[in-house]
Amino acid sequence: METRQVIKLTTDVLSSLYDPEKTQLISVKAALSHQLRTELKLPKLRELNDYHHALDAYLAARIGTYLLKRYPKLERFFVYGQYKVAPQLDLRRFNFIHDLVSDKQVIDPDTGELLWDREADIKYLEHLNGLKHLLVTHEVFEDHGALFDQTIYPARKAQNKKLIPTKQGRDTAIYGGYSGQNTAYLAIVKVHDKVDYLKVMAVPIRVVSEVNQQRKLGLAAEKAYLKKLFLPQFTKKSGTIDFEVVRPHVYLQQRIEDEVYGEVHQFALRSSTYYRNLQQLWLPLSSQQVLLKKDAKDGELTRVFDQICEQAQRYFSLYERNNFRQALQNSRSQFVALPTTNVIDDHGKLVQVGKREIISRLMRGLHANAERKDLKVIGIKTSFGLLQEGNGIRLGLAAKMIMESPTGLFKREVRIDPES
Repeated sequence: METRQVIKLTTDVLSSLYDPEKTQLISVKAALSHQLRTELKLPKLRELNDYHHALDAYLAARIGTYLLKRYPKLERFFVYGQYKVAPQLDLRRFNFIHDLVSDKQVIDPDTGELLWDREADIKYLEHLNGLKHLLVTHEVFEDHGALFDQTIYPARKAQNKKLIPTKQGRDTAIYGGYSGQNTAYLAIVKVHDKVDYLKVMAVPIRVVSEVNQQRKLGLAAEKAYLKKLFLPQFTKKSGTIDFEVVRPHVYLQQRIEDEVYGEVHQFALRSSTYYRNLQQLWLPLSSQQVLLKKDAKDGELTRVFDQICEQAQRYFSLYERNNFRQALQNSRSQFVALPTTNVIDDHGKLVQVGKREIISRLMRGLHANAERKDLKVIGIKTSFGLLQEGNGIRLGLAAKMIMESPTGLFKREVRIDPES
C-alpha cells in the first residue's frame, strides 16, 4: 500500500540506488490488487496462512508491468518522480484493470505484444494460489524492552506467583512485586540426568549488561556466568542436577528442528516455555472460495472442517501437545450440530457460535503465529494453539538450529550440541 509512510520511504531509498534513466519505480495501489482478486474470485484469507503476502507481491508486479505497457501515455501517474497534476483526467473514476476482467486477450496496438491472456493468466494465478509450500521466514531478535512485567501484584499473591521485589531489599510478602522478568534472549543447556537432554533457558533483560561484560572476557567466562545464573533452577532438596551451557546466546523466534512426538518437525522458540508453530495450513482454491460464499451450505463447511482436521493430524505434530489433534478428531459431531453462521439475538448478543466462526478460529489457532482461540463449543477445553511447556522446553540431543537468509533461499543447519 503505497500510501503507508514506510513504502514511501522504501521508494525514496530505491530511487537513490537505481539510475532513473534505466529503472522505473511503479506505484501500485492496493485497491487494484483487491479489485482483481474480487473479479477473479481469488480469496485472500489472512487467517489461513501467510501465503497471501506472496500472491499480493506477484499481483503488484503483474499489474504494475501491465499498467506501464497498457497505458504508456499515463506513465507519469505510475512512475515515481514523474507525477504531474492533470485536472482534465479524473483517475478516481478510471478503471485501469477493466480489460483484465472483461477481455480474453489484451494486445499492445503499437508493438503487438500480448499483455494479457485471460485464460492462461487466470490459470497461472490459480496455480499460484494453490501452492502448498512457500518459503516463509520470521525475524529472529533480542528483546530490549522493560525488565519486568509491569503489573505490581499485592503481597497476598507472593507465594502463588513467586513475585520479584520491586526494589532491592523490599520483601514481597510485605510490599508485593512483579510476577515475572522479561526475557532478552535464550540459552540452551545440556542436562546430565538419568538421560541426557537439552533444555531451553531464559536470559532475563536485567542481566544482559553483565553478560555482555563477561562475553568480552571470552566464551568460558560467559558460560560460567550463565551457569551460576541458572543454577538455582537445577537445585532441589535431593541435590543439584549437573548441567553445562552449550549455546549461551540463542535469539527469540529461532527456528529449531527436533523430534516432536515421534516426528521430525520444525518450530520456533518463542520463549523458554512457549513453542511457536511454523507449519502453514493449506486449503485448495475451491475450499477457500467456499469460505467467501455468503450462502455456503452446511455440507460444504463440514468438508472444509474435515480438510483442516486431516492436515492437523498429518502435519501438525506440535499440536499433539494438550491433545489438540485427538480433540479435533473427537469434535466432528459437535461441529456438525452447529448452525451455519453465528446466531445473534435481538440485542446483538451472541447466542450460538456457527460453523463459519469455528472454521475461522481453527485457522487462526493453526496459523504460524502465537494466536490462541476458544473452541470450548466443540469440546476443546484448552485454548486452541496454546503450545506451552510449563517446566521449560526440552530438546533431543540431535536437535538443530536452522539459520536462514531473509528470503529463505539459503539455509544452514547447526547441531545445538556439537558433541552429541
